[in-house]
Amino acid sequence: MPSDPEWMAEMLRRSCALPLTVDAKLVDRPPNPGRERSLELMLMQLYRIRTLRITSVRPVSQRCAELLNGPAPVLRCLRVNGVLLKHDDALDGTSSSPAMLARDKTPNLEELSLGGDLRADSGVRIRGPCAETLTCLRICVHGRTGQACWPSVPELMQILATVPSLETLVFDRRVAGRAEPVDADAVMPQELPRLHTLSLSSHAAECATLLNLLGTPSLRVLCVWASSASRHLDTLAPAIAQKIRVLEPTIALEVAGFRKSPHEPLWLLGRVSNESNAANTVSTRSRLSFDITLHNLRDHGAAIVDLFPRLSLGEVETLGVEGDRIPEVAWIAMVENLDKAKALMLDGLYTPAHLPEILRVRPAPGLVDTDAATPVEAAESAICHLPNLREIWLNSACLSRENDYRAGQLGAWATRFCEMLRERAERGDGTGLRYMRLRQCTNISPALLEALRSVVLDKVESPYPEEEFLEADIVLPTGERYDPRGRETFDWDEYMPV
Repeated sequence: MPSDPEWMAEMLRRSCALPLTVDAKLVDRPPNPGRERSLELMLMQLYRIRTLRITSVRPVSQRCAELLNGPAPVLRCLRVNGVLLKHDDALDGTSSSPAMLARDKTPNLEELSLGGDLRADSGVRIRGPCAETLTCLRICVHGRTGQACWPSVPELMQILATVPSLETLVFDRRVAGRAEPVDADAVMPQELPRLHTLSLSSHAAECATLLNLLGTPSLRVLCVWASSASRHLDTLAPAIAQKIRVLEPTIALEVAGFRKSPHEPLWLLGRVSNESNAANTVSTRSRLSFDITLHNLRDHGAAIVDLFPRLSLGEVETLGVEGDRIPEVAWIAMVENLDKAKALMLDGLYTPAHLPEILRVRPAPGLVDTDAATPVEAAESAICHLPNLREIWLNSACLSRENDYRAGQLGAWATRFCEMLRERAERGDGTGLRYMRLRQCTNISPALLEALRSVVLDKVESPYPEEEFLEADIVLPTGERYDPRGRETFDWDEYMPV
């Protein structure tokens, strides 16, 4: 929007009676009176504005506030970022903006976005009832610690009562400090029968409260970003699980976390089948179903053990895991119900650490005397996690100690890994692995590659041709030797089981 009111008036004259798209940014320091006058001229044409975006770092003039209260019959998209009214005007309760949100003034509004430093005294309110055409609502609050931010949970429920036609709701309140306590029993739950996309970003306690208060029978996509998750996992985990259970069956699941740093979040992403895609390509035959990010977790493994048994994951075909410090109990929680999973994709230096134990064939719990059982009885009663696993993809993994790699040996871990794969292959019931891909993995000696090929039924794909293993290390100009396939393993004992 120009700072010259005369040029603004000329552009409006040239536009005749055409619908307008307005992007007004009042961010000048110091304030630019010409730009605010241009905004007044633009808002005098509110009756023909189709898209209006206003970003303001300070309250607008009284004249602009009055113009915003006028009718906007063709307005479809309104985005307001910042404080529009002076606090004195807002506190007296007689003014609120944008008042045009009433149904009789914006009968065709489809998308509403409010954001910025929305304090309780900012004057931004949604009185309603809003137009039945309003399908998308975004409220993004970024305040400071100690401030009362609008809207509170009860106020948000009152807002949602005025927009039952919502299909997309985004609520983002990333404000430092603790969440304001809410008596959920005193707040009226809201049913949003048409809502298909729900995105919440806030304190874990507030996320749990909102998930429990919102009825979403048509939900298709759930996104949750929660801070302080450790303190409120006991209420957040069941609230998340309850929403995920009403989604379409998950076919692809990704889990990331388990890092050394306590600041790394735990991230869960689920995808569902996209049957409407005619092309059915690998990149588009699935679509996002849920995206969960949990911050400030002291123990990622404990969170997985708490959350996963609550989820319905029986249709998962692909499991992707990223991280280096994944406890065995977390692995078991992730895989114990994935009987249809066909592919396991791991990314991380020591992510495969517990695979020999997790994927091994073991006697069924009901078989008490394994020594007395015949070989046929033992084989028929043996069980294993991921019984339909056909592919393992390893990315950036270290598969043996450096001294074993240099000596051309498998090493203790790789030996157990190959023994596990051989046990699965020898069962003859389809549990044997058919394909393995190694990408950017290190410490793979020719002996280890050959051992893997002997127990994988179809193919082991490595980025290194066999002849490369026989070549000398690369000699750098400094005279030092560099081996792109090898790495030091001083941290091996910290991550890998003995």
